[in-house]
Amino acid sequence: MSGAAIALEGVARTFPGGAQAVRPCALVVPQGEILGLLGPSGCGKTTLLRLIAGLERPDPGGRVLFDGRDVTRLPVEARHVGMVFQSYALFPNMTVAGNVGYGLRVRGVRRAEIAARVEEVLALCDASALASRRVDQLSGGQRQRVALARAVAVRPRVLLLDEPLSALDAALRERLRDELATLLRRFAITAVFVTHDQAEALAIADRVAVMRAGRIVQADTPRALYAAPADAWVARFVGGAADLGGVVSDGSLLLPGGRLPAPGPHAPRARFLVRPGGLDLADRSEATLVGAVTRATFLGDRLRVEIDGAAEGALVVDAAPDAAAAPGARVGLRLRPGGLIVVPEAEEAP
Repeated sequence: MSGAAIALEGVARTFPGGAQAVRPCALVVPQGEILGLLGPSGCGKTTLLRLIAGLERPDPGGRVLFDGRDVTRLPVEARHVGMVFQSYALFPNMTVAGNVGYGLRVRGVRRAEIAARVEEVLALCDASALASRRVDQLSGGQRQRVALARAVAVRPRVLLLDEPLSALDAALRERLRDELATLLRRFAITAVFVTHDQAEALAIADRVAVMRAGRIVQADTPRALYAAPADAWVARFVGGAADLGGVVSDGSLLLPGGRLPAPGPHAPRARFLVRPGGLDLADRSEATLVGAVTRATFLGDRLRVEIDGAAEGALVVDAAPDAAAAPGARVGLRLRPGGLIVVPEAEEAP
């Protein structure tokens, strides 16, 4: 299969009454890329997906292009996109093969070709054994594979997925996250998917566009997004970073509970943050920060420890599950290599 390159030029969407769901944005999705649209509820990511699909029309002046061709005025059925919804929207009165072949039948494809195409995509989705089953006999993971097979059976130019894992329970969602990433790469098609789950976006996408209040605030590879967030909001949203506050003096960040190394140069008004994995609990004699434990939550593979007094705000540290960190205890902290995140002071208002 092959996909179309997508380009958005000045695309915005304002609803009747003046609410602007998507603010003017530019975005390019190269052919074959898997792009994740990540952001909190109400940030405009599903509206942006619908603008790509043709289910919404952008404000005047905005353009949607597939392979350089302006499709802004084309209806959804003329754009040749495949869609997978949160509920999967499978037909319960049909078999798996019937569901997968439905889009081909309504397009008037010959019966023999439908059978061959259904067999091909079910094999791609590791779902050949399900062909004769009814939808109500399928597990959540099997329904996901069938929904994907149906979407790609029509050989769309672009595959669009709206929260494809949100209907699943937490354990199944984590397992199917990797399976979805494998399947999307097997299709070798341009895909855009919406999610509010940062782990899902980082695990599946080639590139992630983070949205806030209708704007794309950063679009980058998962590694680059995590390592170099554009501002403090992105750092907090992707990875749960905490603001340290403090003042830089002689290569150190001075904090209420001690100091951290902050070798420069830094912008005069830079902000310093750290994620839960950026600090280690340490013996107080070897620590560079000291604070008081306010809460310790056992999560199986780690102990999540909340600490006050070390920085200007509360810190969260992911420690070993058997770490000694009882509420009320004073503990030492040491920065891990690369644990400090530095962003500009300015943060774009929503």
